[in-house]
Amino acid sequence: MRLLGAEVNFTRGSAGGRHVRRRLRQAQQACERIESVPLGVEGRANLVQATVIPRILYDAPLRPMSKEQRRNWRTRTARAIWGGGCRFRAHEALFTLLTKGHGCDPLQAEAYRALNCSRRLLRKYPHLRPVWQNTWMEATSANATRIFAGPVRQAIGCSQRMGMRMIDAFTLEGEDGNSISLLEADE
Repeated sequence: MRLLGAEVNFTRGSAGGRHVRRRLRQAQQACERIESVPLGVEGRANLVQATVIPRILYDAPLRPMSKEQRRNWRTRTARAIWGGGCRFRAHEALFTLLTKGHGCDPLQAEAYRALNCSRRLLRKYPHLRPVWQNTWMEATSANATRIFAGPVRQAIGCSQRMGMRMIDAFTLEGEDGNSISLLEADE
C-alpha cells in the first residue's frame, strides 16, 4: 500500500518501490556531495540533518529500516559528516558527542521521528486512541498470528531498539524505571 510516498507492506516482502529507491538514491548522492564540502563537522552535520535524514526517514513512522539498511546509512552519514580520511571513527562518539544524534544518526533519528509522530497524532486525534490500543494489544499478545505494519509496530520496535519496553499502549519504560507517556505534554 502506498500513500503519500510512504510504502507499507503487509507481508514479509520488501516495501521498497521505485519512489523509495529514487528517494534513497538522492540521499546517497547528497551524502557524497556533503563529504566534499569544505566545512567542519558541525556544518556537515547540519547538511546531513537537513538533506539526507528527511529523505531516508520520510516513512519512518510507518516502515522500519532493515538492520542492513540502518548500518549502511549510518556508515554513509558518518562518512559524510566526518569525511573519508579516518577509517577508525566510532559512530557512537560521532553521533552523541560531536553532533545532534537525533538529527544526524539514522538509528536515533528513526526512533525519534517514529515515536514523536505517533505521540503527536495520538494527542491531536484522541478518537484514534482505542484503535491504537486494540492494535497494540493484538500485536503484543502471546498468540499474535497477523503481521502488523504501521505506526504501532514502529513504536514497539523503536522502543525495543532504544532499550525500552511498552508497559501499555501509551507508555514506554526505560531500563532505569523512568517512563514516558505518548499522551502527556512535554515537561
